[in-house]
Amino acid sequence: GPVLARITRQQSFDNVGLIYQDDAYGSGLAQAFAAAWDGALRPVAVDPEQRELAAALNDSALEHPQALIVIASEQLALALVRQAINGGTYNSFVFADSAKRLSLPQEIGADTMAGMYGTGSARAPHSAASEAWDNSYIDEYGELPVLAYVKETYDATIAIALAAQAAGTVDGEATRDQLRVIAGPPGESIPGTADGVANALAMLADGKDVDYDGTAGTLEWDENGDVTRGYTGVWRFTKDGGIEDLESIPYGG
Repeated sequence: GPVLARITRQQSFDNVGLIYQDDAYGSGLAQAFAAAWDGALRPVAVDPEQRELAAALNDSALEHPQALIVIASEQLALALVRQAINGGTYNSFVFADSAKRLSLPQEIGADTMAGMYGTGSARAPHSAASEAWDNSYIDEYGELPVLAYVKETYDATIAIALAAQAAGTVDGEATRDQLRVIAGPPGESIPGTADGVANALAMLADGKDVDYDGTAGTLEWDENGDVTRGYTGVWRFTKDGGIEDLESIPYGG
């Protein structure tokens, strides 16, 4: 939320509309953005499945904003941008992480989307585990993913597997209760490499403690299940229809 507000200010916007999907993800991020934003703001919530968006767009634009902040899933973001442009409501946008999708320049037009900024996940710089993951992914698929949270999804999957191993069962509550145990001290620091994961499973089977560090960043959760530290990325759409990662910003302790 604060990074989204920062890059919006850096585009010289001081009056924006905000449309966010009305669920835990959208409302939470919208609130975080609003708390960090010091300009004029008119937020509007929409149902995540809503696709007729003219009324919401017009409502968000009542104070003549310079740009629209889009906190929405891929299909909702596509619908918002398409209808905003076609209706003449907006031609400038700033995006949250869920809109980091190649489908936007592909369907809206690379020239139209070029130079539009957004936020998303970012890896820890100079991480050996992250670099090993990148190399393995390239070996398998030829290039790195551009979607947000692919590496985080890998870490989440491994964390669940390690927690189930520590619990000795795949019961949901028992696995949940071990997540903080396998991802924090005490225990041997475990990277998210293939060898690291294999060693962690073996250690847990022997009753030993592990501290899974992951590939996207350290997995340490607060009482609400939110990560206490990590990195937020800044990206933008390019003229050739791609997505360019620009900056990795740390947060937390």
